[in-house]
Amino acid sequence: TAGDWNLNRIPASSDNVSIIDADSTNRTVTLDVSSSILALQVGNTGGGTNTLSETAAVTLTAGGNLTLGPSAASKGTFTLNGASSIFADNANVYVGGSSTAAGGKGILNIKNGTATIAGSLNIWNTSGTAVNLSGGSLTAASINVNGNPADFNWTGGTFTLTGSTGFPF
Repeated sequence: TAGDWNLNRIPASSDNVSIIDADSTNRTVTLDVSSSILALQVGNTGGGTNTLSETAAVTLTAGGNLTLGPSAASKGTFTLNGASSIFADNANVYVGGSSTAAGGKGILNIKNGTATIAGSLNIWNTSGTAVNLSGGSLTAASINVNGNPADFNWTGGTFTLTGSTGFPF
């Protein structure tokens, strides 16, 4: 609903959005419609959970990033399930931190569906942070595990690196 977003409305393609979590409670937002947004941040100061439902698709446009658990006290979880998808067009994904530094706890679950990251998948070495690929597919130009490959749990599905950097573990 509109109240789940920092904009107090359903986001549009030019929006940089966060799931509202200023009171440090866990918020769960299930996206069941497809949308294009500039960037998505889950768990800015407290806790946030975003689950894409069966047919939803989110496209991060114009270099916008997906950021999960960006600050020290934050928790952010993003789950792909069903036939859902996320496409980070010319963008990066940061799990357990931001583009500049380690942060809180970030979790990216890919149970089914498709995650396509045109840039880098960055998994910060912070407590509880993980990328869990148990089904579906994950494609990224590169992956950075920041010294802890155990934070990338690949138990099923397909993982594809499209860049020339190779596996960092």
